[in-house]
Amino acid sequence: MISVNSTSLWMTFEELIGLIEGQNKQAVARFMQDSDNSLAVETSPGSRYSHHNWRGGYKEHIRQTMAIAKDLYALFQDTDRIKELPEQECFDLSDALIVMFLHDIEKPFMYKIDEFGYIETINKMTKCQRKVFRQNIIDDYGFVISPAMENALLYVEGVRDDDYLPGERADWPLAAICHAADNLSARGFYSYRG
Repeated sequence: MISVNSTSLWMTFEELIGLIEGQNKQAVARFMQDSDNSLAVETSPGSRYSHHNWRGGYKEHIRQTMAIAKDLYALFQDTDRIKELPEQECFDLSDALIVMFLHDIEKPFMYKIDEFGYIETINKMTKCQRKVFRQNIIDDYGFVISPAMENALLYVEGVRDDDYLPGERADWPLAAICHAADNLSARGFYSYRG
């Protein structure tokens, strides 16, 4: 039996970010060194209504998703599933953490908490505009995105009806891990303040 205390859920945002390797570690550092970015990550809500909708909720949501993804990655490792994947679907822990770091990267720039504690929309974006915003962050800060990570970023919220084809897999294993982590955080730990 797994004890709750043995999971990664108790790790801090900074500890989880510290597990990222290579060029993406440097990209995260560049992103977080920008004081506007850092302030937005620290203070923004995770959403307007549905989950982590308090000051600092965004950071907590990202922390939770990274922690859950870390534990799910361990399951893949422990069962040797990683070794069985086709080359383009391969990923490591760092890849999973980066997907979780980037999956909602637009939200700190969409919402803020006003002086009375209410959430206000400061930059309304469509789903398409959110994708463009995320891609700009990836490009501007030098994130390196593999095919598996690209697939995960596309399907982190699940497979859309337009992409569903019976008998075919649109989302790959990394996308499944990231979707599960995001869903569990947003729907299971939505009010949890680690």
